[in-house]
Amino acid sequence: MDISRIMLAAMLGLLSAAETVVLVAPDAAATGTPLAVVWIQGANYSAGQYTQIAQAFQLEAAEAGYKAWVGIPDFLFSTPNPKQIGGHIQSVMDKISGNGFTGDNWFLAAHSLGGVMTQDFLNSGSSSPDASLFKGHVLMSSA
Repeated sequence: MDISRIMLAAMLGLLSAAETVVLVAPDAAATGTPLAVVWIQGANYSAGQYTQIAQAFQLEAAEAGYKAWVGIPDFLFSTPNPKQIGGHIQSVMDKISGNGFTGDNWFLAAHSLGGVMTQDFLNSGSSSPDASLFKGHVLMSSA
């Protein structure tokens, strides 16, 4: 196998499996209605850069009677793309569920290019969160 095929195989493996999920989980003693948020990053932002706002959301949710989990997938090259988004959303939900989330209320949030990719994902009919929230992106005409 020549080096270009090895590099391609390695890259395909990274695209499908080498993902990090930043998880902001509630304290084990927290109470309230379970709520999960999958947050899709903007281009050139790492998932970790959203930790502070995710924690602030979690505190506000707790004051409103919710026990919130927020998961943020990190995309290859810090750029959300349509080929990865569905798998990344599922990876986040799997991680959230594996960390104690047992509810039915889940939402998609997105920033910048992540909002465009999230709209494309929602238009594909692949998944149906309870709601989606967008910040700093263009609204697509088919959304």
